[in-house]
Amino acid sequence: MDMLDVVLLVGGGLLAGSVNTMAGGGSLLTVPLLVLAGLPGDVANGSNRVGILASNLSASATFRRLGRSGVSRALPVLVPVIAG
Repeated sequence: MDMLDVVLLVGGGLLAGSVNTMAGGGSLLTVPLLVLAGLPGDVANGSNRVGILASNLSASATFRRLGRSGVSRALPVLVPVIAG
């Protein structure tokens, strides 16, 4: 990995984080950048999912701390989601 890859990944990561904060969809930037940096597609996708998991856990903790957990609204769809 050379310096250009590092600059692209850091810059793309910052841009993707901003996009995710405003509207979601930052993976449209990060996965291709990881592939461009030389990772196989499945590894790039898996690596991207780790960041998404961390983001979701952080958001869930924040919503819960603010008293807006939304669990009661999620329960009706939980069984079909798990089954599907």
